[in-house]
Formats: sequence, structure tokens, C-alpha cells
Amino acid sequence: MVPSHWRLCSVVSTHSMMTMMTMRTHHTGLAAIAVLKMVKGVLLLLLGLGLLKLVHAEIATLFFLLIEALHLNADSRFIHGLGLKVDAL
Repeated sequence: MVPSHWRLCSVVSTHSMMTMMTMRTHHTGLAAIAVLKMVKGVLLLLLGLGLLKLVHAEIATLFFLLIEALHLNADSRFIHGLGLKVDAL
């Protein structure tokens, strides 16, 4: 017959192995989330720097170039008013 404390050690050992596997999966998931957050942060930083560069450029000129590239009617009352607002920035 097997002593009862040996059976208890077997149960504890199995439980700790399952806990370690769960923790390893948990750490992998957290690492994946951290990497995604870092990539998102870098992309937003680059986007912000790009927008800051646009602020220093002549925005109205870029706006009207965009209007021409999209083949929109620059003589439209709405586009013309929007262009005036952009130029006021």
C-alpha cells in the first residue's frame, strides 16, 4: 500500500505543473500584448511627428493639392469655405 502523504505529493506536483503551464501561457499573452502596445505607440509617435511636420508646411497649398488629386470641384461653395478655414490655420 502507498502511504497517504505520497498520494498528496503527487496531487500537489500535478497541480503545480498545471499552474506553471498556465503561468507560462499567461506570460506569453502579456508579452504579446506589450509588443502590440509598443508598436501602436511607435506608430502614433510617427504619425504625430508627421502631422507636426505638416503644421509647419503650408497647409492650404497641401489642402488644394489634395482637392485636385481627388478630382473634387475646387469652385464648390463647401470646398472653397473649407479651404478658407484651412488657410486661416
